[in-house]
Amino acid sequence: MVSHSKLRKMLSTRLGIDYRKVAIVFPVTYFIVFSYLDLVRFYNFNFYLDFGAYLQAIYTTAFYGKLLYENYDAATIFLREGIPYFGSYLGIHFSPILFIFVPIFRVFPFPETLIILKVLAISLSIFFAYKVALAFLKSAKLAFIATLLYTLHPALHSLTLFDFQPQAFFPLFMFLTIYALLKGKVVLYFLSLIAALSTNEFMSILICSLAFVDIVLKKNTASIFTKRKYAAITFITALSWYIMASLIMPMFKPRVFSPWTALFSGGIVEALAYGFLEKVSYFLMIILPFGFIPLRSTYFLALLPYLGSVFTSTYAGLFQLGWHYGSYFLPLMFIALIDSLSKVPKLKVSKTLLIISIAVSVFLSPLNPITAGNIPGAAYDPAPFNKEHINYIFKVFKLIPENASILVQTPLSQHLAMNINAYTWVPNIEDYNIEYILADIKHIDFKVYGFNRLIPQLLSNRSYGLYAYADGIILLRKNYTGKPILYYPFKATFKYAGLIGGKLRVSSGDLVLGDSRPVIDLTSKSFVVVLCRGAAEGPIDVAWYGPYIFLPPGTYNVTFVLKVKKYSISNGPIMKLDVASNKGLTIYSSKIITFNDIGNENQWVNATLTFSLNSFVDDVEFRGLNVGRYDVYLDYIYVEQVKLSI
Repeated sequence: MVSHSKLRKMLSTRLGIDYRKVAIVFPVTYFIVFSYLDLVRFYNFNFYLDFGAYLQAIYTTAFYGKLLYENYDAATIFLREGIPYFGSYLGIHFSPILFIFVPIFRVFPFPETLIILKVLAISLSIFFAYKVALAFLKSAKLAFIATLLYTLHPALHSLTLFDFQPQAFFPLFMFLTIYALLKGKVVLYFLSLIAALSTNEFMSILICSLAFVDIVLKKNTASIFTKRKYAAITFITALSWYIMASLIMPMFKPRVFSPWTALFSGGIVEALAYGFLEKVSYFLMIILPFGFIPLRSTYFLALLPYLGSVFTSTYAGLFQLGWHYGSYFLPLMFIALIDSLSKVPKLKVSKTLLIISIAVSVFLSPLNPITAGNIPGAAYDPAPFNKEHINYIFKVFKLIPENASILVQTPLSQHLAMNINAYTWVPNIEDYNIEYILADIKHIDFKVYGFNRLIPQLLSNRSYGLYAYADGIILLRKNYTGKPILYYPFKATFKYAGLIGGKLRVSSGDLVLGDSRPVIDLTSKSFVVVLCRGAAEGPIDVAWYGPYIFLPPGTYNVTFVLKVKKYSISNGPIMKLDVASNKGLTIYSSKIITFNDIGNENQWVNATLTFSLNSFVDDVEFRGLNVGRYDVYLDYIYVEQVKLSI
């Protein structure tokens, strides 16, 4: 009979793989790659509201002695339920693990500190995932397979690339808890268990579920808890923790939006039906990278609370791959994976299944350029701004005094969160004595958080003046009456960037396809362009419209980059180009394009319109209408400000 050590050596020699090195190579490689990517995303303003909330909570605790005080969730709660909130983050989620970061942050008080700690924790989870698999399976090869599938899982990548979440530390401490039991380290087990519970109150439900499945269904088979008494201790500890969290959280928060409102009100059918196909797709996307292998394990039943919350939710983010929810299911699904692998006879795993699983993971990963902007979730969102615009943002930042009271739009707020006086929403500007207001019309949150209404109002009543304007970045200062001390004209390009629901995704709005479609054109700058068919399919009314962007008073040039192919000898009208608002009822500029304007067919030409705005306009659109007997291709639309009139 071949011993385990000899078998491992034989496999390593045969395949040229030292499976033991995976415990070091995978985590180190992951840490290097994702630390770089995460820092790039932070500087490119890919991070979102949550990062600012955690950063401010830890900062105010470290330097002001507050109890995880943060202003950020006030905006979210107000928009959802109209309830103002300013207070401890413990009222939003019970995540006392945040206190661990306070002393570290005192020594390294930088936003990058939290980013590095998050990536380090996720990288270490790979290390302990391998250790758990090896200790449980007693097979280096199967441990390697399991760890490879875990490392490549797109949900792990999304968790890493989505700003900062205390839940990101759950996989590390969950694996460390199991590893400690498998190695008989009881003290380490209990400390790790408490740390895992400390990441988020929902984790106590998942741990209760895991322990319950072990106690009830794993009586005569190998247990990750090694002994039933540890499963019982885990269950009791997790249940007690959840009760404690349920008593503490209401002390800090008002009533908060629940994504399970329909379920709680008795509408189970309505809740299940909401986005049902998207929920099924999400389930397939999280189980396919593990090749459906976890389904063979009774531990998979421990995921029922999580899957139940997904399938009864009316909040779309819970069943989209590009958020941080991998932290909830990945540890339990990995446990089910290695438990299933322990039942595979003679170390045989289908090579075809593994290849398919790896291919699915690689394809669905946010590291795959094809997925950028085409899979829902922040991890898949491309950078919202170009390099020039980012440079302008940092120039505007330099004009804001340290710790000045400021109302700032996300995602710009992430870089200003180390300020106890930074807000993303306040109920009354005057009551909070807000000195500066910073917003960016090129980001969707400009409208989501109401800056499109607030800024014109404050400028019209002269309570604030325009202190700086840079490519759509607006900085107001209270009682300021001079000219802007910084000015760069607004510039924007609208082009095809990924078709989602019939819309062209752009940073500052959606250019909507009418009777047209995207096609590949190697002669264009955009590579993928919009084609409006002509005589072959009959004349059409609307080729494209949108993006309904907010523009301040001033004069602008808008250039449509077009190419034309005609079907017959005709010099009639090709297309009518409009600059409009109010759903087309207000026209600022219009031009009918003929073949004389185009010149030669199949060549890209510019058609430019000039228009002026006398006031702030909330929904400017650039339309293409009335295509005649021609095929018209749109490469992109370029808008440039000639004059600012504030």
